[in-house]
Amino acid sequence: MGKYDDIEKREANRDGAVLVKNSGRSSKTTNKGDAIMDEDFLVDYKFTEKSFTLSRSVWAKVSTDAMVNGNRSPLLKVIMEGDQDSTLRLWIMDDREMTALRESRAIFDWLEQNRPEILAAAIEAVVS
Repeated sequence: MGKYDDIEKREANRDGAVLVKNSGRSSKTTNKGDAIMDEDFLVDYKFTEKSFTLSRSVWAKVSTDAMVNGNRSPLLKVIMEGDQDSTLRLWIMDDREMTALRESRAIFDWLEQNRPEILAAAIEAVVS
């Protein structure tokens, strides 16, 4: 197993994601791997030491991979390696996903403040 295979596995574990079998690799300086996270998302990991260029074609590939792999929502995680304390991890998501996340958070916050018993029952239903 190569350097990026180990890093990919560690990142996926860190995110609670499961690696996709036969995930590909790209060039010497940027490697990638895909993983499924929370059943709804396909995470495309990009590893680099210094920089990463995001383009429409990169996002189109991430989106296509997510659609083909179970019609999931695409997420891109860029990991710029440094020493142990300076590794930079960035998440990139579609605007619709961010809007949905913010709306979900707003609903959660409202329930927490105004109807905590409903929130507690919902959490209990999910946990059990």
